[in-house]
Amino acid sequence: MYTTEERVFTVRNYWVTGSFKQCQAAFLRKYGSRKPPTKQTIANLVKKLETTGSVLDIHAGGKPLMSGQTVADVNKRLQQSPKKFLCKLSQETGLSYSTCQRAAEKAKLKAYRVTVVQELKPLDT
Repeated sequence: MYTTEERVFTVRNYWVTGSFKQCQAAFLRKYGSRKPPTKQTIANLVKKLETTGSVLDIHAGGKPLMSGQTVADVNKRLQQSPKKFLCKLSQETGLSYSTCQRAAEKAKLKAYRVTVVQELKPLDT
């Protein structure tokens, strides 16, 4: 994997020289210890820049970002009833528990947690 700076240098150098070998030699002169990009890598970087306008990798996916509407909805519901459990909120909204948890976090709200404590008897003290 090459850094953005190395990718930009490689593409610029290829456009100036028009030669893969000269581009690799310039890369070695500038970055020394790094292995220079192959002919295929240089061609792929040039093609990527021409098609997408960027030499950066496209985000491969993963979890989609949570919408502001989801955060606002969870925030509103928790403001209306602050003692509501997240599992109950999850059932009401149709969102997963973890989504409700993350939305509450983003809205800077703390989850309501019931703590059951036993009553102290005179012998316990």
